[in-house]
Amino acid sequence: MRCRTDNNSIVFELNTDPDFARLHVPMSDEKLKRMEDNIVKCRQIRPIIIWNGFIVDGHKRYEICKRHTIPFSVRTLNQASRFEVMEYLCERNLMRQDLTEGYKKYFIGKRFLLRICAAGSGDDLSKPLHNKYLIAGQLADMYRISQSTVLKYSQYAEALDIIYRLESEITDKLLTDQLKISIENVIEISRLSADDLHILRDCFNNKNRDRFLISEIWHELQWNRVHTPVPSRKKADQKKPEIKNMPKYDPDSELLSLTLTIPMWKSSMERVRTTADFGQASSKAKKDLLRQLGNLSFTIQQLSYFIEEADHGERSTAESEAVCATGSLRADPDKEPGLESGIPT
Repeated sequence: MRCRTDNNSIVFELNTDPDFARLHVPMSDEKLKRMEDNIVKCRQIRPIIIWNGFIVDGHKRYEICKRHTIPFSVRTLNQASRFEVMEYLCERNLMRQDLTEGYKKYFIGKRFLLRICAAGSGDDLSKPLHNKYLIAGQLADMYRISQSTVLKYSQYAEALDIIYRLESEITDKLLTDQLKISIENVIEISRLSADDLHILRDCFNNKNRDRFLISEIWHELQWNRVHTPVPSRKKADQKKPEIKNMPKYDPDSELLSLTLTIPMWKSSMERVRTTADFGQASSKAKKDLLRQLGNLSFTIQQLSYFIEEADHGERSTAESEAVCATGSLRADPDKEPGLESGIPT
């Protein structure tokens, strides 16, 4: 941390850390403007909290003070590690009354992940599972939720961190409740590629609503994968579209759409098979899943039979046409008998 003298007052030069900055709920432009006006007018602000020369809390206040050359004071945290500093930020945010549900789930899940990291960074790694459930129980008691809910929020936080690295706009919408998608579906979305997340970002921005079913999300991705847009050409090369021109029918499009969907179903089933606790699950939940699996199996058999019959019909038609063509050739009255193969009778 450096400092410089300006107008006989000491102004600190502080560093920023992207991980610390991310753990702040963004301020509205109106609230930020009020805060700046108040700081400039009163010339007094709360201390900026720092750790090892990095801003922990007070990023906006620091920017305002630098912009207007206003002196400020700092308060140093004594936390031992970055994990503890980040958990401190999560804890402070969870005290806010105006926190959205998205941020609340994220900060609880993030606290769990940070405590796990802090516990794993020590020398005693003999009981990692014990630490996991102990920490989940502590946070569950603190926020009056179940232990399983804490673990589910930790998966949500981990998924949001993955999405943020590829497409931060989606994460911002989920945290601020502008976009409402179930935790399970957010986890599924976090497994997508960067290109697929760009498609979803545009989809979420273009549609004037905040709730999306997973079936709608997959359909949007499949449509964009199958119907790849043609690169734009110069206006001089483009012909004016004719009103009566209809898009060319593609008989493979529906089949390709389903072909792209099935691997996602398979991935979801594999995830349930490997992560779900079937011994603890209720009988009703297991029976409902078995019934739906039975329905799916029956539908698969029907579709497979239909495809095989259609394929068999095509082969039969092709064979019949070949036989007819051969028969008509042999029955040609203009040809002499026995000369079709070039061998005389």
